[in-house]
Amino acid sequence: MQTIAYRPDIDGLRAIAVLSVVAYHLDIAPFSGGYVGVDMFFVISGYLITRIVYPDIRRRSFSWLGFYERRIRRLFPALFTVFLFSLAIPYFLFLPKDFQSVFQSLVAATLFASNLLFWKTAGYFDSTAELKPLLHTWSLSIEEQFYLLYPFLLVLVGRLSLQWTFAVLSGVACFSLFLSEFYLHGQSPSVFYLPHFRAWELLIGTLPAIGLLPPVRSRSAREALSYLGFGAIVYGIFAFDDQTLFPGAKALFPCLGTALAIHADARQRTFVGRLLGCKPLLAVGLISYSLYLWHWPLIVFAKYYAIRPLAGYEKLALLGVSCLAAALSWQYIERPFRGKNGLLSKKWLFGGAGLAMSSFVSVGLAGHIKQGFPDRLPEEPVKLAKASFKLQQLQGDCIDLPQDRIDNGQACRLGRASSERLDFIVWGDSHAFSMAESLHLSAERNGAAGLLYAHTSCPPLLDVERFNAYEQGCRKFNDSVKRWLQQNRHIGTVFLVARWAISAEGTRYGAEQGRPVIISPKGIQDNPEALKAGLERTLQFLTDEGFRTVFVSQVPEIGWNVPSTLARETLFGHRASHEVPTAGDYRERQRTMTRIINELSVHYPVEIADVASVLCASSQCLIERDGHSLYKDDDHLSVYGAATLSGLFNDFFRSDSLRTAR
Repeated sequence: MQTIAYRPDIDGLRAIAVLSVVAYHLDIAPFSGGYVGVDMFFVISGYLITRIVYPDIRRRSFSWLGFYERRIRRLFPALFTVFLFSLAIPYFLFLPKDFQSVFQSLVAATLFASNLLFWKTAGYFDSTAELKPLLHTWSLSIEEQFYLLYPFLLVLVGRLSLQWTFAVLSGVACFSLFLSEFYLHGQSPSVFYLPHFRAWELLIGTLPAIGLLPPVRSRSAREALSYLGFGAIVYGIFAFDDQTLFPGAKALFPCLGTALAIHADARQRTFVGRLLGCKPLLAVGLISYSLYLWHWPLIVFAKYYAIRPLAGYEKLALLGVSCLAAALSWQYIERPFRGKNGLLSKKWLFGGAGLAMSSFVSVGLAGHIKQGFPDRLPEEPVKLAKASFKLQQLQGDCIDLPQDRIDNGQACRLGRASSERLDFIVWGDSHAFSMAESLHLSAERNGAAGLLYAHTSCPPLLDVERFNAYEQGCRKFNDSVKRWLQQNRHIGTVFLVARWAISAEGTRYGAEQGRPVIISPKGIQDNPEALKAGLERTLQFLTDEGFRTVFVSQVPEIGWNVPSTLARETLFGHRASHEVPTAGDYRERQRTMTRIINELSVHYPVEIADVASVLCASSQCLIERDGHSLYKDDDHLSVYGAATLSGLFNDFFRSDSLRTAR
C-alpha cells in the first residue's frame, strides 16, 4: 500500500472543515453554513483514498486486506471509544425513549448504516437532533460505504487508460450530482442521507488524484485557483444557512472549492496553501477526526441537561472541552493504533474489531428491546415522558396509507366499532392523526362511526403541493381522498384538520427545528394566497357534493418539546426557560388563517370547531393536566391531550346534526 507525501495544506483544510462544523453545531451565528465542512471532508477523503489505492491497482499490487486494515486502524479505536461514552452518559441522563433511540443509533453506526437509519426516521415523528448523540455518524457511514464499493470500481476501470478512468469517474459523479439536484425539492432527507446522492462529492476528490488533470504551471494561475477555491469554501460557510436547499448543486461551492485548493497546491505551495499550513490549523487538522467524533455528543449532553439554548460562555467551554477530548483521543487512542507497527497484529486487529462490533450490536439490540431500561429512573419523569402518540383504540397503521387502502376505504376506523354505517371522515395531515383520538371518543359516545385519512405534511388543500415536504405525494393523496368521497356520497360529514398556520405563514414556531414550508411555486411570500385557493377548492368540492364540512382550528403550537421538557425538569430538578404561549400568542399566530377561513365561510356553509376554546380558555394555553403532558412533542397532541379535547366535538356528532348533511 503506497504512502503519499504529507500535505500540510490538506490538514489545514481538515481544520477549517471541522471547525466550521463545530461552530455550526454550537449555533455560532456567523457560521450559518458551517455544515458544508462535512462536504469538504468527503472531497478530502475521496482524494486521499484515490492517491493511496489507485497506483497500487494500476501496478496490480493492491491488497484488500491491507486496505481495510488501514481503515480499521484509522477509524475504529476513536469511534468505538465515543460509542462507549455515548452509552455511559445517557444511562444517567436520558429518558427511556431517548435512550432507546441511542441504542438504535448504536446498532446502525456500528454497521456503518446510520445514514440509512436517520433517513428512514427523518420527519415529523422522530426525536429532534439534540437528542441523538450519534447523529453525526451518518457522514462516517457514507464514507465507509464508499470505502467498501469504490475500490471495486477502481479495480474494474483500472485496466483502462487514464483517460477512460477519468471519464468513467466523471460520468458517475455527474450522474450522482444530477440525481441530487433533481430529487432535492421533493425528497430532501433522501438526498441528504443516501450514498448515491452524495457519491459525487467524494468522486470530485478522486479526479485530481487520478493524475490526468494538467498541472498548473503558472504561478499566477495557481494563486488564482487557490483563491477561487478558498473563496468558494468561505462563501458556503458564511452565506448558506438552514434555509438553503442543500446539498444539490449548491454543494458545488465547498466541494469544487476544496478540490481546487488541493489541486492548486499539488506541485508548489500557494499563499492559500501556506496559510492552510500554519501551525494552529495543522494542530487542529491532526485532531480533526477525533474532534468531529467528540464534539457532537458533548453538545447533545450539555443541551439535554440544560433544557434551554446554551449561553455564550457555555459554548466556549464546550469548544474547549471538545478540543481537549480530541487531543487526548488523538494522543492516546488514535496514534497507538496507527501504522503497520501499531498496537495489535493484523490477526488480533481484525478479531478485536469483529468482537467489538458484535458486542455493540448485541448491546444496542438489548437496549432497544428493553425500551431504554426505564426502571433506572424515578417513576414521575418516566410517566411524564410517556406522551404516547399511538391511538389507544385503533390498531394498525393509520397515517400515510398506501394507495390501495385509500381507494378501498381501508382506513383506520373511528367511533362505534359495531356500526355498519359510516357517518364521517377525518381528512388532514399529521394533526388529523394526533387528534383522531378526540374524534374517536366523541363519536363513540354519540354512536357515530367514521374513517381517518391522514398524510404527513399534507393539509387537505386540493391541487396544492408542498415543495419541500418530508413525503412526496400530497397532491396525489388529496386527489385520492376526493375520488373516494365521490364514490361514497353517503358519508355525511367531513372534518378538515391540519397544522394550518405553518402553511399560511411558512415559518415554524418558537425553537422548533426544520425548514420553512412552501406551498406556492412563487415562494413563501405567496403561501397565504395558495392556501386560500386550495382550501376554497376543497370547500367548493365538498359543498357541490353535498357534504357537511367542519373546519377544525389548529392545536396551539408550543415551540418546544413538551413531554421531554417536563420530564427533564422533574428529573434534573431545575426549570427550563421556555415560555408557554398565551391565548394572545395563539391568536396572533393564527391571524392569517383566521382571516382566510372567515372570508371563505361567507361563501361556503362551513362549521368551525374552535380548539382554542378548550386549550387556550384561560390566559395561558394548557400543556399538561393531572401530571400528564397534553402534547406528544411541540405541536401534536398526545393521546391524553386528544382525550381532553374530545368534548369539543359532541355537538357535531349528535344524530340530528349528522343527518343534516343530506
